[in-house]
Amino acid sequence: MKFDVPNISKQIKKLNFIKQFEYYDEIDSTNSYLLKKQNLTDKTLVLAEFQFKGKGRLERKWLANAYENLTFSIGLKPKLPANELGYLNFCTSLSIAEAIEKIAKCKVETKWPNDLLLGGKKFCGILIESQFEENQVGRSIIGIGLNVNQLLFQDEFKERTTSLRLFFNKSFKREDVLIKVLKQFSKNHSTLKKNINAIINKWKLRCSSLGKKISLTNNKDIFTGIFEDVTEDGSLILNQNGKLLKLFSGDVTVIKE
Repeated sequence: MKFDVPNISKQIKKLNFIKQFEYYDEIDSTNSYLLKKQNLTDKTLVLAEFQFKGKGRLERKWLANAYENLTFSIGLKPKLPANELGYLNFCTSLSIAEAIEKIAKCKVETKWPNDLLLGGKKFCGILIESQFEENQVGRSIIGIGLNVNQLLFQDEFKERTTSLRLFFNKSFKREDVLIKVLKQFSKNHSTLKKNINAIINKWKLRCSSLGKKISLTNNKDIFTGIFEDVTEDGSLILNQNGKLLKLFSGDVTVIKE
């Protein structure tokens, strides 16, 4: 079923957060569109039914069927120092987790750096792309792909992928999920700088790999150790026999012993 765009627009206005809303039946990428957009309005939401060049982290493709999922981006002009960009990642991940927990009465897992899991399988990915002005973040585009009602996945990660419908064995109204996510994001974002420690701690409580032995793959480099902590800038702290290593990106896998 197609989106009820007039109803979405009506619900968004009630939130008093999103300042501009755009909808497209089809687009290359909502992130790419907002990165190139001239005179970006702060807190612009772009929702698409289908992205034919949807992208994920590390230049991966994001594949999502039309009429079954949520693919959207939020364009922000956050006025954050560059070293505080990680705040947005924690805020976004936590907000989606809290929204789904409220909708489905469940526990959502966070996975560093920006995935969300149900039963150990990924159902949501986040890609934040930013442009900088000197030492400030000029604009940040938060791209979100959330598997809602899709039942079959074709990509190389299909064995590690799920959707709300697959996990809970029932379908969900996409508009309701979208509005719940935006509402929770608005709440957390409004107190972001003041409550960043609380936001990070809530994120950490949901991170099942924290404190465990992991391998982290970054391009051709593989690091192993104990997942010790995360920092405010979003980095992972890896404990290698007492030596602490700060890593900025990569794929984490828990090593079963």
